[in-house]
Amino acid sequence: VEWDEVHKYGTVEYRKGTQINQINGMVEKAKKEDAPSNMAEFGRFVFTPKVIERAEDHFREGRLGIGNELWVVDILNDLAQTEMVIAQPIEGKWLTTGDPLNYLKATIQYALDREDIGAELKAYLKSLKF
Repeated sequence: VEWDEVHKYGTVEYRKGTQINQINGMVEKAKKEDAPSNMAEFGRFVFTPKVIERAEDHFREGRLGIGNELWVVDILNDLAQTEMVIAQPIEGKWLTTGDPLNYLKATIQYALDREDIGAELKAYLKSLKF
């Protein structure tokens, strides 16, 4: 994401000297000056059984985040100290839906790309007077 947007997302700190995208950890919604990178994590994970075991440990031990929630970031940061945790960059266009304006932008982009309604929506948008 753009550096001015990092405060809205969890960002990844990659481990130096590795040939794969291994992480040291992630920071949730850090200020621009405190963010380890502008590589945002967007909540799509593939968990191994070790992640589930570590989550159970966190819950059992009362290691909960803000609002007494079990935070994935905390679990993965803990696991990254002893295991390999990978954060794979994704190619493509970033469409966030975390606020009303960006939700609408993502919805419009998605609709414009659809073969069945894209052309009709584009014509409608062009017809609007601004």
